[in-house]
Amino acid sequence: MPTYCGIDPGANGAIALLTDKPMYVTLDTGDPHSIAEHLRGLKTIHTDLFVGIERVSSFPGMSRPGAFSFGGSFKAPQAVCAALGIPFVVVPPREWQKGMSLPKSSLGIAKAAGTKDEDRVRAVQVERKGRLVEMAQARWPSVEWPGDRRRCSAIADAFFLALYVSRTENAHV
Repeated sequence: MPTYCGIDPGANGAIALLTDKPMYVTLDTGDPHSIAEHLRGLKTIHTDLFVGIERVSSFPGMSRPGAFSFGGSFKAPQAVCAALGIPFVVVPPREWQKGMSLPKSSLGIAKAAGTKDEDRVRAVQVERKGRLVEMAQARWPSVEWPGDRRRCSAIADAFFLALYVSRTENAHV
């Protein structure tokens, strides 16, 4: 059975590995050299590595250079996996979050509440991400979580993505 890895793209991204001793690394996924270094090392130890990469996209208000850079953070992990011969899938956040019965996305919650207030949307987003981190910390208590909220969120996303991929890919075998 493969060893599953999840990648949450972004400048404050994360790579999480599900093994008997779960582990992670936080990094800028737009840096292909850094991603290659980590994935090459993982593939050396886990020859059956299978990666899930979160499909991300730009969002309203993002500058053109910011959106372009963010796109690189999404495409770099795919290119590195392809170059290293590591099989991977790209999964939209709504799909893996729904598949794991996790809290709905903040935008969906805010729309459902009928608000267009950006401060309220942001507050809902922070609350949802906090709940997601708490769920991840409860599920993987042996992991040493950093104090930085952004990094914890990326790590939680990467772990849950890896878990989702392990469940869905095993169903296809």
